[in-house]
Amino acid sequence: MSAGSYGAKDMKISIVIPSLNSVKFLRHTLESIFSQSYRNFEVIVVDSNSQDGTQRILEEYNKKYNSKFTWAHTSPMGQSDAINKGMQLATGDIVAYICADDTYRTECFENVVKCFKRHHKVQWLYGKGEIIDSTGREVRGFITKSKEFLQPRYSYTVLQCVDFIVQPTVFMRREFYKQIGGFNPDLRFVMDYEYWLRAGKVSKPYFVNKYLANWRAHSGSLSEREHKAEARQAFEVQKLYSHWWLRPTQWKVCWGTIFLYRAIGLLNRNGR
Repeated sequence: MSAGSYGAKDMKISIVIPSLNSVKFLRHTLESIFSQSYRNFEVIVVDSNSQDGTQRILEEYNKKYNSKFTWAHTSPMGQSDAINKGMQLATGDIVAYICADDTYRTECFENVVKCFKRHHKVQWLYGKGEIIDSTGREVRGFITKSKEFLQPRYSYTVLQCVDFIVQPTVFMRREFYKQIGGFNPDLRFVMDYEYWLRAGKVSKPYFVNKYLANWRAHSGSLSEREHKAEARQAFEVQKLYSHWWLRPTQWKVCWGTIFLYRAIGLLNRNGR
């Protein structure tokens, strides 16, 4: 069925892209958006003064898709700050952000809008996502499958223990984003995970049992270069939201994070 079958033509999606020296993969990200089957969307790129040719790509897309494309400059104050500034410019009913190296699946927007139209009380949702390498090849299947085991069985308690939500698959109503507030600029690595925990305390998300996006693992990404620091920050966020020091049963917070980031570290050492 087409998106219009659900009266979805009145729902606009705003996609925010934080960008800093993203020339290598930005075009792939943008093409995954502009090739969507669902066409009622806008793209807002917040670029932190890139010096690698990123701006030439932005100029190209601004000229080609002027009515759907907004390009803003900002001082480099971190990814959270860029996302928040982009969200302030968003005019859509539904908002999301995607990093400048990840990609959406072709039917992603249509599936998202159908869900929001069918389920009026749903405030935010997530779906399945694969991990790809710099060439677009699927990698780290065991991590994907581990998360996919937990995704349909959403539990806030489990989310306190391990982040099973794939960031680029998350979409939410703009009014809900305003209610929850912006991403925490003090968190360099896990601002998305902290946001899921904050949002989950207010409203349970809906799970879309479809592949919505791809998360790219490559040597240049922040999470690949500094996975140990990311693990430490994730653990601090878990402690904050689970109060595990007051509940001995919440010691399971440890193993989810340790397993995930040790696995990533092992894959990094093996060059995978």
